[in-house]
Amino acid sequence: STFTLTIALLALFAVSASAQVYIQEYCNDPYGSVPGLDTNLDGVNATSGSQSNDEFVELVNAGQATVDISGWTMADAFSVRHTFDGGTMLPGGCSIVIFGGGDVTNFNSISIATGVLASTGAIGLNNSSDTITIVDLGGNTVDVHSYVSGGPGDGNGESITRDPEMPG
Repeated sequence: STFTLTIALLALFAVSASAQVYIQEYCNDPYGSVPGLDTNLDGVNATSGSQSNDEFVELVNAGQATVDISGWTMADAFSVRHTFDGGTMLPGGCSIVIFGGGDVTNFNSISIATGVLASTGAIGLNNSSDTITIVDLGGNTVDVHSYVSGGPGDGNGESITRDPEMPG
């Protein structure tokens, strides 16, 4: 029937649209140098005792179509750390950055990406090893990335950009 075909096409579009969103960059250990990083641009550098506000995970929409990421979650190996608010749209070719805390006003004013604060109040990425998982509203894994201590993805006072930077 036409209704069944419409539902099937919508489901196919949703899967293909979410497939274009991926984890591009993350910062699991913003303190490793002096001064530490101020990734959220709130004027407070990360210190050895306080670095969680400057942890971040960046998602990129590599496609052309806008993707509704409302209700999507970002988790580490321990638990869900962020759920995107209703009405959160990620335009094609754009990115959104989830920060552990602080203030993202200055970050958002430079218009390179949209910054949001983790809905749980922290991202909680381990400095040594962890897994970052993005799950869509339907429970499908959109992207997953793991890093291990001493490996190339183990940031120490720097963010890690995945290679290639944008698919294609």
